[in-house]
Amino acid sequence: MPLLKWLLAVPHYLVLAVLLIAAALVTILALIAILLTGAYPRPPFDFVVGVGR
Repeated sequence: MPLLKWLLAVPHYLVLAVLLIAAALVTILALIAILLTGAYPRPPFDFVVGVGR
């Protein structure tokens, strides 16, 4: 039974890895936007907060 539960967790870990990579890229793009505009754009902020939740 533990092996089956581990196998069922693999897709969750893959999705989480993709979300973390996307959040890192969005954070880098938001940093550039912050440097250019002086404000954190709302959509990237909402995405990063959503991934954190």
